[in-house]
Amino acid sequence: MDKQYKEALAHAHACLEDAKERGTLTGKDEWQALRKELCTPEEIAASDLRVALIGEIIKARTERGISQRKLGELT
Repeated sequence: MDKQYKEALAHAHACLEDAKERGTLTGKDEWQALRKELCTPEEIAASDLRVALIGEIIKARTERGISQRKLGELT
């Protein structure tokens, strides 16, 4: 990890701890706040797209009864 990333991560964690102490964040809110602190809107959109695509691949694979191992062999 480079220094700038470590500093940003430490800052994000400090902000989250502060919000937790005030009782304003829980569970999913923590993750969303951390994402917004560390990532640009473009990075978040790209990540969300990857997650959606992976979900569709998993759905298609399981609907066809194909194991992860078999999918690996097929690809």
